[in-house]
Amino acid sequence: MNIERSKELITQLVAQQVTTFCVCAGARNAPLVRVLDSAVGVEVLSFFDERAAAFFALGRAKRDGRAAAVITTSGTAAAELLPAAVEAYYSGVPIVLITADRPKSYRGSASPQAIEQVGIFSHYASPAYDLDKSFSDIKISAVGATHINICFAEPLIDGEVPVLQFEAAVAIPISFSTREQDNRKVDLFMSKISRPLVILGALPVEERARTRNFLLQLNAPVYAEALSGLRESDELAHLQIRSGVTGLTAKSFGQLFDSVIRFGAVPTLRLWRDLDGELKNVPVLSVSQLPFSGLGRAADEQAVSFVDFWQSEFKLKVATADWAKHEQDANKKREYLLQQYPLSETGMLHALSEHISSESNVFLGNSLPIREWDQSASFSKPHPNIVANRGANGIDGLISTFLGWAATERENWLILGDLSALYDLNALALPTEEKTVRIVVVNNGGGQIFSRLFQDSRFLNRHSIGFEHWAKMFNYSYLKIQHGEFNKLSAIDTRVIIELVPDMQQTVKFGQEWGGPAT
Repeated sequence: MNIERSKELITQLVAQQVTTFCVCAGARNAPLVRVLDSAVGVEVLSFFDERAAAFFALGRAKRDGRAAAVITTSGTAAAELLPAAVEAYYSGVPIVLITADRPKSYRGSASPQAIEQVGIFSHYASPAYDLDKSFSDIKISAVGATHINICFAEPLIDGEVPVLQFEAAVAIPISFSTREQDNRKVDLFMSKISRPLVILGALPVEERARTRNFLLQLNAPVYAEALSGLRESDELAHLQIRSGVTGLTAKSFGQLFDSVIRFGAVPTLRLWRDLDGELKNVPVLSVSQLPFSGLGRAADEQAVSFVDFWQSEFKLKVATADWAKHEQDANKKREYLLQQYPLSETGMLHALSEHISSESNVFLGNSLPIREWDQSASFSKPHPNIVANRGANGIDGLISTFLGWAATERENWLILGDLSALYDLNALALPTEEKTVRIVVVNNGGGQIFSRLFQDSRFLNRHSIGFEHWAKMFNYSYLKIQHGEFNKLSAIDTRVIIELVPDMQQTVKFGQEWGGPAT
C-alpha cells in the first residue's frame, strides 16, 4: 500500500512536469525515498537540511520554469519548509512540498514525530492535500507552493519497489497571471495623468521586449532596476534615470511627476515606500504577473495583468518635464562619488560589476547588495541574467536558492551580505553538479543597513567573523579583496568564496555625500 501510493504520487507529479525531487531522507518518508531511488528519468538530490532543500527547490524552479519538489519526513522537518513556502507564495514560483506523516490516529497525541502537519503552511500553500488511506488526483499550482501531506503506516516498506521509467521533461514557461481580465482600469487611470514615472521591477523574460517597445512609444522617464533585465538597455538610455535614489526622492518626484506606472514585481527603491507615506496621494498603476499591489493602500491600488494592459486602448500624451536636467546633475554626482570612494561598499560593487561577464548568471542578495547594485553597477556592461528572492525580501536561504538556480553552462555569481551568509552556512554542502560558482560575501561586520535607519548599535548584530575557514570546510577556494585587488578575479577556481571587505570610512562618506534616504 505505501509503495503503491508512493509510486502513484510520483507518477502524477512527473506527469505535471515535476522532475526534480529534493529528498531529505528519514524513517517516515522511506516509501517515497525507495521509490525515487528506483526511478529513471528524474533528478533526485539528497539533502540533510530541509530548510536548505526547500530553498534549493525554489531556485531550481526559477531556473527550469517548472515546479520542483522537496520531500521530508514527519515532525518538525515539515515546519522547516515554511520560509521557502512564503517566498514561493509572494514570488509566484511553483514548488511542491511533500511531507510524510504518521497515520491520522496519531494527531494530537504528542507521539514521537507526530505534529499537526495539515495546514501548517496556512494560506502560503494552495492547494493542500491530506492523503491517508485513500488517494486522489493531485493538481499542483502553477504559482506558489502545493502541499501534499501523505500518511504512511508501518511496515513502511510494504511491497516490492518497482522501477519507474520517465521521459525527459521539456522546460515550460511559468504562467503567473491568475486574475480575471479587466482592462478598464488601465483606460481610466491613463485618462487622469500626464507626467508619469515608469518603474521597472523584476520582469518576466517573455514580457521584456514588449515592455521595452511600449516605453519607446510612451516616451516617459524610466527607472529600471537590475531585475527587469532592461537596466542597461541602449535603446532606453535616453529615457532612463540612472542616478539612483538621489534622483528619485519624494521631494524631487513631486516637482517632476504626477503618477507612477510600475511594470513587473514590487520595486526595491526607496521611492516605492514613499508612495505609502509622503506620496500616498500619487496615483499608481501596477502591471504585474502577480496580484500583489506592493503598497499598504491596497484598497486604492490599481493592479492589472500584462494581458489587461496590452489589450487596453488608451492614448496618453506625456507632458514634457524638466527631469533630464535633474537627472544629469544627479548622475554626475554619482560618477564623482564612485571615483572618489572606490573602496566604499558601493564603489567595490561597481568595480565587481565590471569584472562579471554579461553572459554570467547573477543572484543578488537582499538588504544592501541588491540596492547597491541598482545604485552603482556599471551601465557599460549589461547583465540581463539577474534574479533575487524578492517575494518576501528575506535574507534566509539565499545561498541554497542560488545553488538550485545556478546553471551548468555559464558562470554563476552570488552577491550577498555577511549576515545573509551566516544564515545559510550549511548550503555549501548542497549539490553543485560541476557548476562554476562564485559566492561574494560583502563583509561589513554586521547589518549595516540598520545604521542608516537607527542610531542604535543593537540593530547591527556586529561581529568579527571572517569566511576563509567556512570556505575550507566545504572545499571551496577562498579569495579576500580588501584594497581593490579585483585583478585577482582573473585567476579563480571553479568554486570560490570571495570575501569583499569595504573600507568603512569611505562607505560612510559615500553615504553622507550621496544624501539618499535610508532604504
